[in-house]
Amino acid sequence: AETCLKERKPVARHDVIIIGAGFAGIHMLWRLRKDGVDARVLEQGTGVGGTWYWNRYPGARCDTPTLQYMFSFDDTPDNHWRWSEKFAAQPEIERYLNDVVDRHDLRRDMQFKTQATSVVYDEKQRLWTIATDGGETFEATYCIAATGGYSAPFFPDIPNLNEFQGERYHCSLWPKKKV
Repeated sequence: AETCLKERKPVARHDVIIIGAGFAGIHMLWRLRKDGVDARVLEQGTGVGGTWYWNRYPGARCDTPTLQYMFSFDDTPDNHWRWSEKFAAQPEIERYLNDVVDRHDLRRDMQFKTQATSVVYDEKQRLWTIATDGGETFEATYCIAATGGYSAPFFPDIPNLNEFQGERYHCSLWPKKKV
């Protein structure tokens, strides 16, 4: 155990750690920053979007009128962002989220390619400790899991699937490259 502790990078301390940079994580970071709270987002992907980052399969689109997906805190939605269609496709929703994050300068408090691997609460110290796959450790008074209901892909038990020699794709792990 001592070796493990020596390998970990120094602890980073924040008031709040938010796990996930989808709609909920983006909104929470904006809200906390507005209130003067020191918050940090940890995101395992290389960009923002949550479901709209991971689910990039052909035909992925919103099944709700896209106007309902817009952030209420974004002060210029009617003047700045125009959706190309009522039920936007994944690439446009992802572009919108990146636009909001960049216009509100939220990216500077986000850390990408970082997966939370352990989240432990110490009742005595009243402190959360979050360990990551990169060996970092974060401490925070609050930890918000903004991972959403679709953060972990489901793989059905299909007999003999491992024997299949062709390419396999999962809708929530779709590659960025064209298939």
